[in-house]
Amino acid sequence: MRRNSKRREDILAALCSESHEDDGVPPRRRSSRKRSGRDRKLDQLCRQVARSLVYVLAGECHDEDLKLLQVVDVVPAPDAGRLSVRLAVPIGCAPEDIVRIRRRLDAAAGLLRTEVAREIHRKKAPVLLFELAVEGRES
Repeated sequence: MRRNSKRREDILAALCSESHEDDGVPPRRRSSRKRSGRDRKLDQLCRQVARSLVYVLAGECHDEDLKLLQVVDVVPAPDAGRLSVRLAVPIGCAPEDIVRIRRRLDAAAGLLRTEVAREIHRKKAPVLLFELAVEGRES
C-alpha cells in the first residue's frame, strides 16, 4: 500500500510542475459546490421549499397582504431542520404596512409550514424563519 501511494505522488510530480489539492480527484467530486461546503440535497430542498412558497403565497393564501410578497431566497439556517426564507416587500410600502405584513406573516407561519410539508417529502418539515427585505434593507 505504501508503495502505491508513494508511486502516485511521484507520478503526479513528474506530470505537473505544481501539485494542487484536487489533483487526481475525479471531476464529479471536484464540483465547486462541494468545495464551498454546500450539499446538493440541501440545495434541492431549498429550491423545493421556495417553489412551494411561491405557489402558496400567490394563490392558496387568502391574505391580500401576503400575496404581495415575493420569495427571494431560501437558505439553510444552519441545516435542513431550519430554513431562512427571504421575502421581498413591494417597493413603496410604508413602514406601518411592513409592520402589518410582518404580523400577518407571523400569524400565517404555521399554515405556510404545513403547505411546505405537503410539497416536500421528508419525515419532519423544516422550521421556516422569515426575513423581509425592502429596497436593500432588512426588517
